[in-house]
Amino acid sequence: MQFIRYRRRSYAADSANLLSNCYLAALPTADTLLKPILRLQNMFDNTPIETSNWKDLNLLHASFTRYDTSSSPIGYAYPGRTKLINLQAPSSSFSPAVVSGNTIAKDSRYLDESIYSFSNGNPLAVTPHSGVTKAYIWDYLNKEPVAKVTNAAQSDIAFTSFEATGLGNWTFAGSPVTDTTAPTGSKCYYLPNGNITKSGLSSGTAYIISYWIKGSTALSISGTQSGYPVQGKTINGWTYFEHKVTGLTSVTISGSYNIDELRLYPSTAQMTTYTYAPLVGMTTECDVDNRITYYFYDWLGRLAYVKDQDKNVIKTINYHYANTNLY
Repeated sequence: MQFIRYRRRSYAADSANLLSNCYLAALPTADTLLKPILRLQNMFDNTPIETSNWKDLNLLHASFTRYDTSSSPIGYAYPGRTKLINLQAPSSSFSPAVVSGNTIAKDSRYLDESIYSFSNGNPLAVTPHSGVTKAYIWDYLNKEPVAKVTNAAQSDIAFTSFEATGLGNWTFAGSPVTDTTAPTGSKCYYLPNGNITKSGLSSGTAYIISYWIKGSTALSISGTQSGYPVQGKTINGWTYFEHKVTGLTSVTISGSYNIDELRLYPSTAQMTTYTYAPLVGMTTECDVDNRITYYFYDWLGRLAYVKDQDKNVIKTINYHYANTNLY
C-alpha cells in the first residue's frame, strides 16, 4: 500500500502533493524562523533543530538552534542563535518545538546563549550571553582564521600579515613582497607601493594600531594620542610600534618602510593573529601582547618543534612507532 501511494504521489495526477512541492508552497508564507529550516529540509539536510535531555521523565536540559538566512551568499541557511533552557532543578513540563502555521512554536523558557554572524560559510562574530563578542577575520581563500578579537565588532577590526590574497578589512592596491626576515610568514608590504587605509571607524572609539617595520623610526599616523607611539622589541632588523588613535572615521598608513603584522582594533579589545602554510598547518601565532610563537613541521607534515619570538626552541615533539602484531 505504501508503494502504491508513493507511485500515486510521484506519477499520478495528485503529484502536487509531493513533499518537495509542499516545501516550495510553504516557503513564501513561512516566517524568519521557519523559512531557513524549510530550505534545509528541501536540500535533504535534516540537521537537529532541538535536543533535550531527560531523567525519569523529567527535563534536565534543552537546546534549540535558530537558523537564519544568509546575506553573503544570498539565500542560504546558517545557525544564527543557540538558545538554552537552563534549569536549577529537573522539570516535569516541556513544550517541544513544533511547526505552528507559518512559524515554529517552542518552549517559552528558552533564552539566547550565543548569537552568530556568518559570511561565506564562516563565523564573523560570536556573541555569548555575557555580551563579550568574539570577531574573526578569515583568509587563505576563506579557509583559515587569521585574526581573533575579543570584545570588538567585525567592523572595528583589521589585520593582515600580507601572506595570502585577502586584505583583512584593510584597503591597499600594492602587492606584497617576499622577505624571509619578516616577523610572521615570509611576506611583507613596501609602503611606497601605496598607502593602506581603513574606513568605517567610529570617531568616539579609541583604537590601537600596531605593526612591525624594517627600521627604527615609527610611522606618522593622524590622531595618535600623547605618549604614543610606544616602541617595542627589535628583532632581526624589525621593530615593533604601537599607536593609540582617537577621533577618526578612517585611518591611513603610509611611509617608506617595509611593514608587517599590521593590526587595528579598539583599545578595549584583544587581538590574536595567525599565519599558515597551506596544506601543512599554522606557522606563527602572535598573541595579545604581540609575542610571536613559531611552529615548524617535519617532512610528513607533523609538528616537530616550537620556537619563541627570539627563535629559542621551547618545545620539541618526537614521534615513535612500535610494531604491533594484529593477528
